[in-house]
This record gives sequence, C-alpha cells and structure tokens, in this order.
Amino acid sequence: MKVDTGSVVGWDGTVDYDIQKVPGIKTMFFGGEGLFITTLTGPGKIIIQSMTLHNLAAALSPFLPQGGESSGTASVVGSLLDGALRSR
Repeated sequence: MKVDTGSVVGWDGTVDYDIQKVPGIKTMFFGGEGLFITTLTGPGKIIIQSMTLHNLAAALSPFLPQGGESSGTASVVGSLLDGALRSR
C-alpha cells in the first residue's frame, strides 16, 4: 500500500516499509499530498488516518494531559493504538 507519510500511524513488525520522495516537482506542489510517500508491504496490520497533521493534533489535544498530569486519556489512546496493532 502506498500512502502519504503523514497518514501513517503504525504497523505490525511483519510489515516492511520504504519512504521515498515524491517524484516530479509538479506532483510535489500540486498533488495535494506531502513531499514523501510510504510504501507498506507484507502481511500484517497497518493503521492509517485521513486527517491533516494539524487537524489530527487539534482533535487529539482535548484528550492529552494538561500541565503536570501524567495519566489520563492520553494513556488510554496509546493503549487503544497498541491494542489495535496487537489484535488478530
């Protein structure tokens, strides 16, 4: 699977990856994607998301610890991502 590098969240250890610069200056500026593309191959699960990095950060910020908090929903989000990769 070829996907914009900014959309890749994670993958199983059985998945191989390669990151390459997008070919062509026109594609870089007018393609609507990032400067790099990630190719994921092999068996295993991958997690991708479709939000821009800015929108993803804005969507996750209410769930991240504020100030000196060290636990909370941020650890829950991490656990969910870890569980999604480990589940079969």
